[in-house]
Amino acid sequence: MKVWVPTFFLLTLVASDLWAADPLQLALMLKAQTDFEKVQLAALPPLADIGNCVQSQAAVISVSLPEDAAVLYFRRGYCVLAGAAITGSAREYLDAAADFDRAIEAWRARVRKLAKKQPAEPISSALVVLPAIARLHGSTDAAVRTAARGYIADAVSIRHCTSTLIPDGQ
Repeated sequence: MKVWVPTFFLLTLVASDLWAADPLQLALMLKAQTDFEKVQLAALPPLADIGNCVQSQAAVISVSLPEDAAVLYFRRGYCVLAGAAITGSAREYLDAAADFDRAIEAWRARVRKLAKKQPAEPISSALVVLPAIARLHGSTDAAVRTAARGYIADAVSIRHCTSTLIPDGQ
């Protein structure tokens, strides 16, 4: 009996912590989605909304599953890019490009969410173009700018725009 009571107490404590983690993660995801939509839907989002978006995406990325990373890095990159467009900061443009690159790298992990025998969703041309656009604005290096133009030309020729990452009309 002496072993059972502490073990039961420990299992109850662990189970209650796991149960509480799901609502917390859900709340973080909801806040991140709401903050992103504020930036996405505004013609000229306030810098405070952009900052909230970047921070909430970063918070969710730290606790998210690998298959959610592509969407979250895309959102954070989008918000950073929106801020860079307002401030004109080359550093922010390059940070946005880095987040879009992370989204592209994480794209394969999304396959885990797909049903078996379902073809993998191709990377959206928009996701390929966005880091290149950010680099065109953020870099003065001729080689980087030439490479960015090449990525844009390739993405335009591929035209995979059926992605669930970027809703229609965006």
